[in-house]
Amino acid sequence: MKKRIALLITACAATILIIAGLCNRSAPTAKPAHNTTAIEKTEITTEAKQEETADIPSMLILNVEDKDVEIQLNSLPELAFYLQEQEDKTGEIARLRTYPVKKTREENLFVIGYGCGTKLCSGLELVKVTDGRTEGLRMPSGVLINRIMSDDQSRAIFQYGSSEGGMVTRSSIAAVDLRTLSKIPFESSEMASLYSEHPLVPITEVLWTGRRTIKLKVADVAATDFASLEQWYASDSQKVKEVLIELRDR
Repeated sequence: MKKRIALLITACAATILIIAGLCNRSAPTAKPAHNTTAIEKTEITTEAKQEETADIPSMLILNVEDKDVEIQLNSLPELAFYLQEQEDKTGEIARLRTYPVKKTREENLFVIGYGCGTKLCSGLELVKVTDGRTEGLRMPSGVLINRIMSDDQSRAIFQYGSSEGGMVTRSSIAAVDLRTLSKIPFESSEMASLYSEHPLVPITEVLWTGRRTIKLKVADVAATDFASLEQWYASDSQKVKEVLIELRDR
């Protein structure tokens, strides 16, 4: 009898242990406390950084002839728009190119090139900084080849180019009144079409011959397609012709 009771007690104890194990296995595992405040702070910080990088600075410091020059970006809306559209704004600002034009005690003139590659720049802007005030004049797209000052330093001719295939460079020019920061139109619309409105032929030389006159030496070719210009560049005697351009008096 005692042996039977002992066996019964042992069986009951085993049953209780099995039930307890099943209960523990089905019970949900406790999870660490959810730090809502920390996550919310992270999300807010990320949004703030995104908003901060979505804008560009109102002032830029550029290096011109190894000197730092501060410009007001809101005075150069086309450059500001270009930078605003770029994904890597900091990288694009670092890639800006500067070309000195004229510097006096009162003012600093230079060209800013942006979106520049091996063939051309997306944009070129002539900039004048006077006593901290910034003015700008949008110039034709391309690569800035040369700038030729007039004798009295009040005017300049800017020569631009665009490269094709690394072998052919077409050129155009623009005359600018540096005092008013405005383009000086050509007297002849035909001359403007050939040598100012867009790069068409190679221009090998640009000279001021008077206050209102410019002399160019340009490729003397019968056609301006790529093959014709490529042949001209490959020639041992690159034949040129002189062109005289009259400017309007302003």
